[in-house]
Amino acid sequence: MSAGLAAHEVLLVLGVLGIFAALLLPRVLKWQARSRDIRCQANLAQLSLALHAYEEVYDAFPPAAVWHPAGEHFGPLHELKRVDLVSHENWTILLLPFLDHGPLAAQWQVGKPIGDDVHEELRLSTLSQLRCPSDDYSVPSNPYRLSTGASNQVVEFARGNYAINGGTHNAQFDKPSTTAPRGETMTLVMDAVTREYALWGNGVAGINRSFARDEFTNGTGTLIAFEELRAGIHPVDPRGTWALGQIGASITWGHGVNGDAYRPNHPWKRADDVQGCDQLHADLGEQRLVDLGMPCVDYVHFNRQATSRSRHAGGVHVAFLDGQVRLLANDIDPGVWHALHSRETPGDMLAGAIEARMAATIFTEHPAGEPAGTPVGPVVNSVGMEFVLVPAGDFLLGRADYGFVPVDDSPPRPCRITQPYLLQAREVSLGQFEEVMGRLPLAMGDGAQLKPFHFKRPCVDLTWNEAHEFCAQLTELETPLGRRYRLPSEAEWEFACREGQDRPFRYQATRPKDDPSGIAAGVEPARKLTACGSYPPNALGLYDMRGNAWEWCQDWFSRTYIGPVDNPRGPASGYLKVVRGCDWRFVGEPCQIDYPMMPPFKSNPFVGFRVVCELIPPP
Repeated sequence: MSAGLAAHEVLLVLGVLGIFAALLLPRVLKWQARSRDIRCQANLAQLSLALHAYEEVYDAFPPAAVWHPAGEHFGPLHELKRVDLVSHENWTILLLPFLDHGPLAAQWQVGKPIGDDVHEELRLSTLSQLRCPSDDYSVPSNPYRLSTGASNQVVEFARGNYAINGGTHNAQFDKPSTTAPRGETMTLVMDAVTREYALWGNGVAGINRSFARDEFTNGTGTLIAFEELRAGIHPVDPRGTWALGQIGASITWGHGVNGDAYRPNHPWKRADDVQGCDQLHADLGEQRLVDLGMPCVDYVHFNRQATSRSRHAGGVHVAFLDGQVRLLANDIDPGVWHALHSRETPGDMLAGAIEARMAATIFTEHPAGEPAGTPVGPVVNSVGMEFVLVPAGDFLLGRADYGFVPVDDSPPRPCRITQPYLLQAREVSLGQFEEVMGRLPLAMGDGAQLKPFHFKRPCVDLTWNEAHEFCAQLTELETPLGRRYRLPSEAEWEFACREGQDRPFRYQATRPKDDPSGIAAGVEPARKLTACGSYPPNALGLYDMRGNAWEWCQDWFSRTYIGPVDNPRGPASGYLKVVRGCDWRFVGEPCQIDYPMMPPFKSNPFVGFRVVCELIPPP
């Protein structure tokens, strides 16, 4: 018997081993990916522990970043290109002592910006706890290189993969107006005399703004503290830079439904607004950025908006305030995504939200109300509110304005209003609200600054909840007269705005000189609020449907909801309410942003309401 193997036997053994290896390879790759995912989750869990240790010491959570003016200059610090000169410590640097990096933390020189030479070793340090191994761009050979504008000198930063939740508010710095109410807005404090600067939204941390636990309404198990960021794919891409306290670098910001980065890993070509993206477009091109999963716009030249991104299949890992870490799917309902990032969301509102609304396409229809009698009009109620009859009819709900294209995830759809309805001719005035409720909207306080003319204007700065309470109170008052009240559905509101017709509106972005129409939505320059019914009515006798205040609707908001053809009333549940101000939801908005939508517990100085009157048998 031979002591060894013949050549053909060796080949056979090698062949068998090759087949075995080929069969095992997918499993090996799968477990390697799983191992990287586990390490990424462990990093987020460790950051959560460090966050709570910081809170125990300081009785507050850290700010997202500390910014100071550079030299004598003071102005909009968020617009400065030399972010290395205004950015000081950020949340990661503040957490270093609680991550077993005491020696590195000791290198920090208070009062000196991150770009100072004394901080070079710190900002170039690659820390495993701040790096997700699934991101192959998060490596020492791919630093962020910020140009100083002098002799091609650059300031380099190591990459990182985790961000603190700065919030899902609107990232626009323009103030709300009748042109665009902006939905949930952020707060900017900028005082040239005191040189005070602070910026914060609805997240867990702001710029020069810390929050204590008792400032959070949202529950610890439903409020996101940290989430993933992808490292920049090019030396001029600032995203994923752990020691730089900037939006997109170590802070997510403005990534809710009031912006165009309203879900994780959002592929929309305009999703992120970061410094240097014009160069990214020049070097890589818009489509290449989209293909790589790192889109951004080339016309915003400062860090303003960035969503969570990762290299994991299907979603991003987030750490909630209570320390739990989980993967949220890319197709999570944008309303849930928005609410999970807001410290102001009532905790009970989100009970079971992640499981029930993980996907954006699963909805049940809002149930219809109690049957009402056949309306006749016009009607004037006991408070002097006038209602006009809107006829039944068919139209295309969500039809784009003339010359505009439909939005991919919010396409127009056939709609039929099967019964005529009575809609208030004018918006509810502040005087009418006070007469029915016996008080002013809570946001107005005691109203000491109000003048008589304010009570003739639309009742604004009230929450959806307050508008709903008004309907209930007015119903109680008028039930003996056979009338009850509710907010209009979005379909009813849009049909009335379109004057019961089915044709596209010819929108103009700039108001013609001496325009008497009162149209304000999406039109510049912005108009001031004025007395209800100051401008001519539409063909149905309705005032201010495209002007004056924007208006709450009954429906829960969803970008992707497609309901029945007959009398759609929106999803049965949700986290934000619909606000409308013109015939098309995206009027004047090329970025396809749902600017005005808001949670029912928030108010806005340019959002009011009008109501529907239903006839019922008297008791």
